[in-house]
Amino acid sequence: MKKNKRIIGKILMVLMILFFYLPIVFMVIFSFNESKSLTHFTGFSLNWYEKLFQNRDMMESLYVTITVAV
Repeated sequence: MKKNKRIIGKILMVLMILFFYLPIVFMVIFSFNESKSLTHFTGFSLNWYEKLFQNRDMMESLYVTITVAV
């Protein structure tokens, strides 16, 4: 019975990790999408990152986020 609980616990842990990390992976992949749509990947582009670095407010937000994280 104890071994059975360990297997169930491991399965639940894997499902929980997938539940939390798959949306993050999805957003990272689609951040390189050429299109504005999150449903169709039309091609690789750095367009959104270019716009991020050109926007002063976004850069300030990024700076604050990194400062708080450190």
